[in-house]
Amino acid sequence: MNIVAFFIEFYAVKLYADATLQVVFFVLTVIGWVIWLTKRQGYKVRPTRNARRTELFDAMPIVAIGTVVWGQYLSTLGDPAPLLDALVAILSIIAQYFLSYKVLQNWHFWISVDVLSIGLYLYKNLVVTAGVYAIFLIIATGGLFAWKREMARVRSSSAA
Repeated sequence: MNIVAFFIEFYAVKLYADATLQVVFFVLTVIGWVIWLTKRQGYKVRPTRNARRTELFDAMPIVAIGTVVWGQYLSTLGDPAPLLDALVAILSIIAQYFLSYKVLQNWHFWISVDVLSIGLYLYKNLVVTAGVYAIFLIIATGGLFAWKREMARVRSSSAA
């Protein structure tokens, strides 16, 4: 339901990348659940891992090129903040990808997305949505610390 509500809201204010992102989120969420339930090594869900350097380095040009290309396209549709809208969308897709694979650094991407989104939504006078993203920011920060603690706990129990 959240995805549908955000899709409608973002489409109405011409934040087309954010609207499209809701469809992508739905698909990636389903894929993520499948991934979490595979290669679990005896755990209830797949264990959390750190990102490989190559994954982070591969993300950099995707962010840069994706933001520029998608931003240029969004500007032709009348998006009021095409580069920022595209940046938020690209970072969100990468964050969701890392979340699907239980990569700790997904939370760094989500924190960045939430901070940028709060500014974007305030700019568009979507005060309630900015407030929701402030809550998401708190959740993402808590998720980062919780996953770090869990990784440390698993390491210490497997070392014992």
